[in-house]
Amino acid sequence: MPKGRMLNKKISQDSKVARLSVEATLLYTWCIPYQDINGRLYADVWSIKAIVPFVNEITIDKIPVLIQELVDNDLAIYYGDGLHKYIQLKGFATNQRVDPNKEATPEIPAPDQLQSNSRVTLPQVKESKGKVNGETNSPIQAVFKKEGADFDPIWESFPRKIGKKEAERHFQASIKKGFTVEQIQKAVDNYIQYLKDNKTEDKYIKHGSTFFNNWEDYLVYESKTRKERCDF
Repeated sequence: MPKGRMLNKKISQDSKVARLSVEATLLYTWCIPYQDINGRLYADVWSIKAIVPFVNEITIDKIPVLIQELVDNDLAIYYGDGLHKYIQLKGFATNQRVDPNKEATPEIPAPDQLQSNSRVTLPQVKESKGKVNGETNSPIQAVFKKEGADFDPIWESFPRKIGKKEAERHFQASIKKGFTVEQIQKAVDNYIQYLKDNKTEDKYIKHGSTFFNNWEDYLVYESKTRKERCDF
């Protein structure tokens, strides 16, 4: 996608946009520069929050509510598979001029490509009409907060498999908060590298139940080995 986009002034006269709350309007318009040529972008809560990092009113907990508001006002389609969540903003081509020659090749699939194998299908989204303002029975909020992820592949990669039940409970709690499987796997990989760098004895390796309760401590880690190779 290009560095910027030129919006058509008609967006300020769009009756659907006019019905949005201030926060939803801000989120809708600020998402536009991040959309691919088809009007799609990643929609996990942390990706969305990264678009409006300094807007204190748009919190992690409120993002599902705002996305629900966009869906209810027929401005967005929310969909996904077992690993990723996406959003497609409607009216994308109407509100701006897109030059295909300046756009990157899109990598996000279309909603109909995932509808058959996704637990977040289009009919489920359409049924969410009228369920905004933070109601806990909103389908989109339920997906963000309750949908689980496959824990076994990450568990298999962890070096000390003690306390799986407790570890999985912490893992699923992190997923509900909006963290991704990739982020947690990265933390596991970093921890394994940390153990190698420090030649940690087996008896000092954290139990799985302990590590997954504080896995975020290893989301960022600079390997000593790598640092030694790079320092001149």
